[in-house]
Amino acid sequence: MMEKQGTVPVIRISFSGVKGETFYDFLTGMAGKVAKLLYQYRFLLEDDRLDASDREILGELSRLSPVIPDREKESARYSEYVHRLARSLGILSIWLSRVYGKKVYIFLDEYDTPLQTAYLRHYYEEAVSFMREMFSETFKDNEWMERAVITGITRIAKESLFSEMNNLAVYSVISGGYDTVFGFTKEEMDGILEEYGLTEKRDLVRFWYDGFAIGEEKEIYNPWSVISYLSTAD
Repeated sequence: MMEKQGTVPVIRISFSGVKGETFYDFLTGMAGKVAKLLYQYRFLLEDDRLDASDREILGELSRLSPVIPDREKESARYSEYVHRLARSLGILSIWLSRVYGKKVYIFLDEYDTPLQTAYLRHYYEEAVSFMREMFSETFKDNEWMERAVITGITRIAKESLFSEMNNLAVYSVISGGYDTVFGFTKEEMDGILEEYGLTEKRDLVRFWYDGFAIGEEKEIYNPWSVISYLSTAD
């Protein structure tokens, strides 16, 4: 994957912090996340490969202080806005693929954070319905997407949120397949310590930060702890 760094368009977004007390708060939080993402691509407003409708959507959804139409007083505008919001990541992948001539990689972190709060605050069905549409528009049959990675702490249930998707591969810390990407392997750690001139600290680092068993790998180092140690090590 490293050979692709800087050569392909990437969409990266996290739903961390979307913890609304109500469904309207949930939508506002999601709109805020999407707005921050799309704001980075406002230069596309000047690109002639986007038509007037594209520019209208980008301009509306990229406002850093999103205002969602009133559900009761402006039901038509509300429905249109929510539909556009649900389609936003899928639409962005079309724009980026069109402009850069390559398929898009999509990375979504903490997909489950909004749903956990929605369940506790009793608007789970509305939240799942919205996210099901968003995920269907973003990941299902998206011919402009090369690959996507979705991460969270809740097991993906294909019968609910991902019910319309049939191309998922689920990997956990016990399933194998991506054992070595959850942290640093022993070989990687040895190389890091050599690069930092700390090879004499190998046993100390192994004592404190080694010990994770991920799939078939039995010596995975905690990356955050290692980085924190290296930033203060003499």
